[in-house]
Amino acid sequence: MKALVMTAQDAREFEKLGGLTITKPIKPAPAAYVEGAKMEEAAPGRWNLIREGVIYAHDGGATFTTPVNAGDIVFLREPWARLKNPANGEPSDRVILAADSTVAEGQTAYKWASPVSMPESAARRFAVVSKVEPIYNENVAVWSITLEAVTKAAAEAGEAGALPYSDAPSPEEGSSYYTYAGDMSPEDHERMIAAINQDRARLAEVQDRLIRIDNRRRELAYLNFEGRDKVDPNDRAALQEEDATLDAEQAELAREEAELRHALEDAGAPAPTTADRAREKLAAIRSRRGEIANFDAETKVSNNYDIEEARLIQEERDLSAYLEGLTAAEGGPTGEEPPAGESEQTTLDAQEDEEVGSFTFGKCNYCGREWGVTLEGAKGGGYPTQRTANAAATRVCDCPEAVENRKPEVGVAFAVTTGACKYCGQLQEVGPHPSQAAADETATEVCSCPSARTARRTAEQIEDARDRVNRLFGERAEDLGFKPIAGDGAIELLERVVELIARGPISSASLNIRGQCKAKFSITSKGKIKVSRSETRSCDLEAGE
Repeated sequence: MKALVMTAQDAREFEKLGGLTITKPIKPAPAAYVEGAKMEEAAPGRWNLIREGVIYAHDGGATFTTPVNAGDIVFLREPWARLKNPANGEPSDRVILAADSTVAEGQTAYKWASPVSMPESAARRFAVVSKVEPIYNENVAVWSITLEAVTKAAAEAGEAGALPYSDAPSPEEGSSYYTYAGDMSPEDHERMIAAINQDRARLAEVQDRLIRIDNRRRELAYLNFEGRDKVDPNDRAALQEEDATLDAEQAELAREEAELRHALEDAGAPAPTTADRAREKLAAIRSRRGEIANFDAETKVSNNYDIEEARLIQEERDLSAYLEGLTAAEGGPTGEEPPAGESEQTTLDAQEDEEVGSFTFGKCNYCGREWGVTLEGAKGGGYPTQRTANAAATRVCDCPEAVENRKPEVGVAFAVTTGACKYCGQLQEVGPHPSQAAADETATEVCSCPSARTARRTAEQIEDARDRVNRLFGERAEDLGFKPIAGDGAIELLERVVELIARGPISSASLNIRGQCKAKFSITSKGKIKVSRSETRSCDLEAGE
């Protein structure tokens, strides 16, 4: 059985999460960065460095070989120590792993041996490799290896060929979760894949219809309200009836979409949101239009490419309108007007984004005391968000609660000072961290690449919107003169709504809280989440108040 070396901290995270993505250097390392080059797979486990069709060779040849391949079963080598026989003080057959050890007060820490020397018989953690891919750019050249935990029995059975393990390089080509678990026959696996493909096809149909409905309802919202003077009065009833019909269909399709996505997520298969579907289709359409643009006029006519191009242009317009509407909606796609007695609302809007890396003061989460904090490698020495700055302040605070809840690090050398962004791979100096995974997490938080910035904005957007939900509907609502809403799970539902809006599946929502008020959620023209509470009494609250 193949082996992978892992630090004690990474082994703990692997045990806790049931899997982990680690990096291993590409060996032999490319001599120098080749601008514009990329790694391309020539055969399973064998990659070439190619630029404009030219293969760049290295000292060992022209092909880079992965240390493991997708589908391989491995055991983890970790820092370890051989226990002594208490009777004679001689080494025994028993071993202890650093990731599983704790050192109580007054005890002497173990002297850990290198994980490279750990025998296979001492292994307690096993995994199957779900994906191996290179990360190659100006700053880093590593293999990214994704591992899924399996039991020792399943690993040994899989190594012996007794259980079916998928060697699919991605979840799109096979259901890694159930296959790796080894709890179904090949026939059952084929039936499961067929069911997954059927669900994915239906999900695409549902999402395409949701996009069309959303665009049409935006048109109806304009005609029913802002553009009323442009509509024949005799047609208004028909337009309102059409909107009501689409509203019911949209709600039903949204429920079906949620069920399909949950089913696909449970099966370990991709479950894109409607916004993801729109972006993927838009990219494919633009790519196809680029291909058609290279054909001459005669070829276009003879192959009906001109008809296809006209269809693609219309689809591109529809998809662009849908995606623009996600961030441009102020009052929701239905354009509904406030009911009588609700002409004013209590509305909390998101604060403007501050510059990433500008948070140099944080408050302890327990006592609230403010501390100056700095983050090595970050622009200006500040943390990327107020939340991370508060977490850093909590780590250094000496109040009893912070000290009591501070997690002890046992047997780990704080030697990792460089992390790689998980989106672009760019290396960052982040100061001492207990593990590579922790350093990579901090590097991702301070990286300025578009994907990292988007992820930060989304996380902050969700956290801020949840806070506003609690201020308007939770226990803190009394500060604004409102009564907190009753009902188990009501606040959790509202928090889930703002998360769905931030991540893109929906652009707005309106819920009636029985006997109390109405909750409305939407995205402003600046891309902020607006949370509103309406009832017979009215109150205005602007951002920052």
